[in-house]
Amino acid sequence: MTRSAIPVAGPWGFGPETFEQMFNIHRTQIGSNLEGRWDKAHSDALQIPMDCGWAGASAWSLLLIGGLIRGKRLTTAELSIKKREAIFNQERYERVSKAGVRLFW
Repeated sequence: MTRSAIPVAGPWGFGPETFEQMFNIHRTQIGSNLEGRWDKAHSDALQIPMDCGWAGASAWSLLLIGGLIRGKRLTTAELSIKKREAIFNQERYERVSKAGVRLFW
């Protein structure tokens, strides 16, 4: 039922946190005999387009995907830095060890 309400919401949706009111209106308009109270959709992927429209859902998707890409890049860069530091420290340790051996032999 929520999926059938999304095209009615249009590109801008019904407004944030209006799911309960608009779902009840839509439910009665299509002649559903379901009883009960729904204050949230069972899925955010269905509720966001209904509340915010396709434009808002697209913006949320871009924000989510951008955050995931940024997090992956930061994680990869951080691991790369740690790897370089580990290699540098290992090389420095080996140089110091060899220098120490030369001093004592």
